[in-house]
Amino acid sequence: MTLAKLSIGGLADLSGCKYINGYFPGCSFLDPRGKYALDYYQKIMKAGGFDLETTMMIGDEPMRDSIPAMNAGMRWGVNIDRQQKACYIEKDSILYINSFDVLIPMLEKA
Repeated sequence: MTLAKLSIGGLADLSGCKYINGYFPGCSFLDPRGKYALDYYQKIMKAGGFDLETTMMIGDEPMRDSIPAMNAGMRWGVNIDRQQKACYIEKDSILYINSFDVLIPMLEKA
């Protein structure tokens, strides 16, 4: 499902994404609270063996996606809001974008 969502935005296709090394849907850890569990993002970091400095959360609900991920120690958060007028706005290390088209060139530079 995650790849399907990212493919709609042009960031991936159903076989994968060259920018993303791992993805975890809310049901990944068999916790009925899913991504609302207080330790969800810590579990992601441990399960994936990810580096906090290079890991980003991509979501669409800042209070439930990027902010908890940043509180868990991730350096980057990205939230997409297709209704946002500006292409991107950065606030408190969270990048608010209106299209994945904005994000792709940034990922290619990294």
